[in-house]
Amino acid sequence: MKDEGSTGAQIRRLREQTGFAVKELAEGAGLDIDVVREIESGNQDFETEEVFAIAEFLGISPLAIFEHDSAMWMRTPVSALCRWPRGSKHDVL
Repeated sequence: MKDEGSTGAQIRRLREQTGFAVKELAEGAGLDIDVVREIESGNQDFETEEVFAIAEFLGISPLAIFEHDSAMWMRTPVSALCRWPRGSKHDVL
């Protein structure tokens, strides 16, 4: 049984709320579709860069993935909330 309170379930909810299919998210975030499926199902741990890539593609803050009960993070621009990890492909600051 899936844990609907898990981070993977939150990623799935956010993906569905933004209207993307799993394949679209995987391609847009530069991840393998099977990896996204496994993360969403809670069967695979994820790397920080994967969370940042998913959040960037969905146009949300990475914090929205971890703040399951807060709608505030959905409305706050990513650039106002975080910096990309140093050395990542997003490290342009």
